[in-house]
Amino acid sequence: MLKPAPLVRSSLIAHRGAKAYVPENTLLALEKAAACGAEWVEIDVKLTRDGQPVVIHDDLLDRTTNGRGAVVLHELKAIRMLDAGSWFAPEFAGLQVPTFEEIVACALRMNLGLQVELKPTIGDDVETAEVVMPILKNLWPADNDRLFVSSFSVRSLTAARRLWNDVPLA
Repeated sequence: MLKPAPLVRSSLIAHRGAKAYVPENTLLALEKAAACGAEWVEIDVKLTRDGQPVVIHDDLLDRTTNGRGAVVLHELKAIRMLDAGSWFAPEFAGLQVPTFEEIVACALRMNLGLQVELKPTIGDDVETAEVVMPILKNLWPADNDRLFVSSFSVRSLTAARRLWNDVPLA
C-alpha cells in the first residue's frame, strides 16, 4: 500500500535553501533557510564521476563554483576542493559543495522537511536513484514523514519507487 504524500503545510519552502542570502545548495543555505523560518527545503542531487552523490543544481560546475566542466566528469575529491561560495560574495569563499549525506544530516538537525530532487545526467537516471535512495532510506527516520523525492526523469522516479516503495514521489 502506498503511503499518502505528506501535506506540506508551510508558507515557505526554501528552493535550494535560502539562496537569496547565501550560496545555493550549501549547508549554510539550509541553516539560513531554517533561521528565516522555512519549514521545508528543496535540494538537487547529482552524481560525480566516481558515483558519489553531491548537492548541486547545474550539470556544470561553472556557475556555482570555481571549477569548470560537468559534475559527472569530476571525482568527489576534486569537487570537494572547489570553492562553492565566492561566486556569490567574497565573504562566502571556501564553502564546499556538500555531499548528499551532509545535507540530509543538516536537514534533520535543523528540523527541516526535505524535497530531494534527483537530477541525473543523461544516461544515469537509474544509477542516480540507485545511489541516492538507499542512502536516504538509511538516514531518514522512518517516523519522519516530512520527505518527498522528485525528478523530471520518469526513469529515476521509477527506480526510486522500486528501491523505496512508500516514499512520496513528485
